[in-house]
Amino acid sequence: SRSALRTNSTSFVVGLSTGWIPATVHEGYDPDGGKSDVLVVLHGHFADAYHPDPEPVKNMFWRVQRRLVRPMGGGAPPPLELSLFVVRWWDYNIPQAVSRSHNVLHQGLLHDVLEASGSPHQAFGKQGTYEVYSAFVRGTADLCSLTTMPLTAMLQGQRLAALYFLWPTQRPAQERRYPGTVGAGELLHLMEHMEATGVSTCWPHPVKLYRQLAGKLWASRLGLTAPNLRVPPTVEVTKAAFEADATSAAHGALLDLQNLRQEVHGGAASPLNEYRGVAKLGFSWQGEGVQPFVGIAGLVKALGRLLEGASAEAACLVQEKIEGVKCELRMVCCRDLANGPRACAMEIVRMKLHPPRHRDKDETFQLTSCYTMSAADAAVEAFEGNTALLEAAEVQVRCLAEKWCRWFHDQDSTQPHVCRLDFLAAVGPETAEGHVDIHTVEVTECGGSMCRLPVAARTAAVLNQCLLDAKGGKHWPPGFPMPLPPLQRQEGLPMGRLGGNGGSRSRIPAARAPATVPYTSRRRMDGWKSRVSKVDTRVAATKTPMLAVSAQEVTARSTQTALTPTNAVEMTAKNAQNGQTSVVALILSAFEPFRRL
Repeated sequence: SRSALRTNSTSFVVGLSTGWIPATVHEGYDPDGGKSDVLVVLHGHFADAYHPDPEPVKNMFWRVQRRLVRPMGGGAPPPLELSLFVVRWWDYNIPQAVSRSHNVLHQGLLHDVLEASGSPHQAFGKQGTYEVYSAFVRGTADLCSLTTMPLTAMLQGQRLAALYFLWPTQRPAQERRYPGTVGAGELLHLMEHMEATGVSTCWPHPVKLYRQLAGKLWASRLGLTAPNLRVPPTVEVTKAAFEADATSAAHGALLDLQNLRQEVHGGAASPLNEYRGVAKLGFSWQGEGVQPFVGIAGLVKALGRLLEGASAEAACLVQEKIEGVKCELRMVCCRDLANGPRACAMEIVRMKLHPPRHRDKDETFQLTSCYTMSAADAAVEAFEGNTALLEAAEVQVRCLAEKWCRWFHDQDSTQPHVCRLDFLAAVGPETAEGHVDIHTVEVTECGGSMCRLPVAARTAAVLNQCLLDAKGGKHWPPGFPMPLPPLQRQEGLPMGRLGGNGGSRSRIPAARAPATVPYTSRRRMDGWKSRVSKVDTRVAATKTPMLAVSAQEVTARSTQTALTPTNAVEMTAKNAQNGQTSVVALILSAFEPFRRL
């Protein structure tokens, strides 16, 4: 029997989700026959993230495409180019999930990254030269359990990479309120642990860079580079300093901002009781951790709201407010390794602003909405029809984006393979006549909204990063680095508003859209205690009916897996009585039965 590694928690499932697995053919088998699939018994222990059993189910019946069945002992399996370790939220079936390009609860996001154009499945699925081990976690505690498991030892690819589809937070209350949210410290610790064992982080970023971006720490640590990158004066206030003396911490932060404005940015000081600024909490999402303020008292209130209930290591940025904002211009950037180590594909997006929502704090402060604008609409809505002013703003944005790429390349930290640079276009009191000022307000990590741009370029950039050997000891696989698909949005496609299902449909032809299949029944076959599931062949890579509940059709692709010593199973000969043949069958990302480790 196959041995199994037990987790410290029974609440989550971790195991092989794409790869080859030993099996036994359970019906008449003719490799050249006309029937497209064959019934097999998959050998191992299986579990379902939705229905955890006290013990994993041993062996499982499944129907597999004949081309995905190989006899045991039929020659050495092809070497695996890539092993992926995917950490994601356990609840993969949320039909109402929106914002496909950046919502970790949307199974379409996982499909785009793992299965769609530019993905590992497209590149290696036909040859069967990649594998995926996945962990479906239910909370922060499960991340701690993962660090105690010998995960790296099970990854057999020539290159090892990890993808983390979770939202880290510094406020434990958010974990209870928002699915997919976990403790920032615990997630970063898991990432560090995996990187230390040779598994590079390719979604979102290596932990050193991700801590700076998602924690919003970068803005206060640029020093004399800040004016060149057009970052407003910014300082950091820790929770410890705020709790020690809230008023003193706020007063000191504003004094530091005044000094930065005068000595580094060359501006004039303003009275502290009239100072307008913005406080931002690290590891917060979609504007919910942003508070405007006016003066010392306003900053005390803003920091109190953001830091209440936050973990001890939490910190907020305090930043000078940009006056006269007209719109936000975003530059989506994907590293283009096929055109050189410093090449980067870029595309600009114009965003509308929300009406003011904080009138009790600052009636002029506006957050950015999820709505994009065409160039013509942006000229009218943001610049009163002045197309020349919009064009001048976009020229500045492109130049500034190139500066950011050069700056990242020159740093010790890893150059982002995907990021989004967010700029505010402003015509303020100090702006010269006929000009527009551009300011950097955010560097968004890989996994942020694509703002209705096609996601295939991001997917290809992520795959290139997975295969990139930073130490230079391995050659690229044939066909790599992969050229990026166009980043520009194709005109004429039906576009729904960002954040809705229309945005996802605009990128995926209807015939290939992922389907949701209900699981309603269990059945026995041939007297065997088995569970068999049915999944539409178009279902996204995230669908995992491990404790099978209806009939199963599988069409997917993956590879023959080199099993770890503890899981190796010798399958030999043919059982003439039952007409069973020992084989290695492919378990596919289209159905992903989960073998618990």
